[in-house]
Amino acid sequence: MHINSTHHPKGTYLIGASGVALTLLAGALLFPSLPDGASAADPSASTAIRTNVKVAPILSLSVGNPATDTATVKVTPTENGAFNSKTLPVTVSTNNETGYSLYLSIADGKTDNKLKPSVATNSSVINPVTGTPTSTSTSFAANTWGYNLSTSEPDDTNTTYSAVPLDRTKPQQSTSAPTSGAGDSYKLTFGTKVDTKLPADTYSTQVVLSAVTNPAYVAIFNGIKTMQEMTASICADATEGDTAQLTDTRDQKQYWVTKLADDNCWMTQNLDYDIPAGGITGDQAAKTDLSDGRTWATGDHSSSNPYPAQATTTEIYYNTSDTGTYSYDPGLVVVSGTEFVPYESRPEGTDEHQLVGNYYQWNAATAGTGALVSQKGEDATDSICPKGWQLPTLTGNTSAYNLMTKYPDIFSGLALEDGNTGTATEVATQDPLFFGYTGGVVRGAMGYVGQVSYYWLSTLSSEYSAYFFGVAPGMATASSWLARGFGSSIRCLAPSA
Repeated sequence: MHINSTHHPKGTYLIGASGVALTLLAGALLFPSLPDGASAADPSASTAIRTNVKVAPILSLSVGNPATDTATVKVTPTENGAFNSKTLPVTVSTNNETGYSLYLSIADGKTDNKLKPSVATNSSVINPVTGTPTSTSTSFAANTWGYNLSTSEPDDTNTTYSAVPLDRTKPQQSTSAPTSGAGDSYKLTFGTKVDTKLPADTYSTQVVLSAVTNPAYVAIFNGIKTMQEMTASICADATEGDTAQLTDTRDQKQYWVTKLADDNCWMTQNLDYDIPAGGITGDQAAKTDLSDGRTWATGDHSSSNPYPAQATTTEIYYNTSDTGTYSYDPGLVVVSGTEFVPYESRPEGTDEHQLVGNYYQWNAATAGTGALVSQKGEDATDSICPKGWQLPTLTGNTSAYNLMTKYPDIFSGLALEDGNTGTATEVATQDPLFFGYTGGVVRGAMGYVGQVSYYWLSTLSSEYSAYFFGVAPGMATASSWLARGFGSSIRCLAPSA
């Protein structure tokens, strides 16, 4: 990508693609001799012939017209900064049964994602935007750049920009089936804002766009591909340790799930569902763990729903009310030490299991039904988990306590008395449980990151509090309580019975 602050030189960018050429293999047709005593006209003289035709997967990736399209963004700077962008059309086609994944990254060998000047005596750079994603073009920081890859035409209101990742670990887009027609179309947009403090020059780097065919599908959990397809019988039929990555059809986010030793199927990463601005209604409600026919809307004050929905925010909320339904999305981050770091900068050995996910107040986690329970030990009826999944309970077969007692080499000394704390080994943060020290939201700030994890249970503790289970270095609890206004993580489970 090239940025020029005063002139309009030609620019280039690097696009890479991988695929498998189509190969058509046809077996030879063999005609055996007729049996002795049979004539060619005898209808009994027949032989079955098996014919096989094998078609290999193919994949194609095109970006505009290579002869004329470049990623040169031409900018005439102003004192307060001028924004401009360049959009390239992208088309992907494949006949691969499991679809493809589309990646964008800085070219191999480069150690950062800054745009560097061409003049050796110029030490200025254009830095990548911050945040995941960052602001729209109208509030772009000066002397920064970013990208957007989507199926929509870019605009000043809705298009947000992110820093180009340094590696190709996380796909930008992923499909699960062959393409149809002319293929899938995307818009790849590079944007930058430049002010007069930046010296005139051509600032550039190399970006790689690559498409790869997804691996052959392995039929785990009876071959289901989505969270909403999970049933009690499918989970019951699975073998302990079976693991798959399933898609939440509400937002197409993927989660690792595993059949654990308690005979239930659990998410082994934190829920990352953003509560929509209008609440959970219509198609979203049908795909969510809501009672049949129920919706959960914004502003829906009623005797059956006194706690209406509140849209998930990317700005950390300040709300401590026991009736609040707030939730916070910190972006695509993991914990490193006591801080969040972008997933693309994650520590070695970290994968999607360690993604932080969102933080929810208890009344958000229970989709407002926390308002309808009043007795200690009573469970809220609904949750924001995918349909077929639920929040764990305090007691019984679907409890976190039941799960943790099935791993005596990891947890010990646990009981169901309020606030009881047992011990835990560091293995609790590893395969197969992957409980991370993700902390929580308290009084408008993140607290205890890297020190402890909090996972909501569906069970009421008091008028102002609810139960959670959690893990800290050397410690664990299956029955402590938190104020409902605290922002905690969620691990959903699908019961096997």
